[in-house]
Amino acid sequence: MTRPLYFLPGRGARISGRLGTELTRRGYTVTGRSLHQGFEALAFSEQLKVIRDDLRAHHWTANSVIVAHSYGGHLCLSSLMGLPPFPGTLALVSPAYRKVQHGFSSYRVPGAKALAAAIDQGQFPRPTGRVGVISGDNDWQVPIDGVVALDHALGAQVQWVNAGHELPPTAVQAFLSQIGV
Repeated sequence: MTRPLYFLPGRGARISGRLGTELTRRGYTVTGRSLHQGFEALAFSEQLKVIRDDLRAHHWTANSVIVAHSYGGHLCLSSLMGLPPFPGTLALVSPAYRKVQHGFSSYRVPGAKALAAAIDQGQFPRPTGRVGVISGDNDWQVPIDGVVALDHALGAQVQWVNAGHELPPTAVQAFLSQIGV
């Protein structure tokens, strides 16, 4: 019997994409939400409500596992902010959750200011299970200070990779193994 896992991929990615396929290969039944099939048309607050409902109904035990990548990390953290501390394992891969300005490039996710403030001020409900974060040290969408803040707020095991936003599959596989996913 396979184990359930909730997955939130980044923008443009699908649950059945490369990371979802790796999670399935590891013996999980992968469910979750991607920005496809109508979910992307929902208001941000509605997306968070759907995710919270999913988590409370099916993924809220010490054995639960959530994996979130890029913008999916922002959706995950924003959803968890409105709930009691998550009891299971949380794996964040290149979590883009802050407003970032890099030269002429800018990246801002909905609700970024409120989420970053909660994390920076220690007001985020710290998960009680294992938490891991992997990020590229050259990723302009995920600033190093933001990942360091996650380390402090979530008690995360942070792993740095010499990469940008797209991390090498072998590094992500090793990270998942390290935190027990």
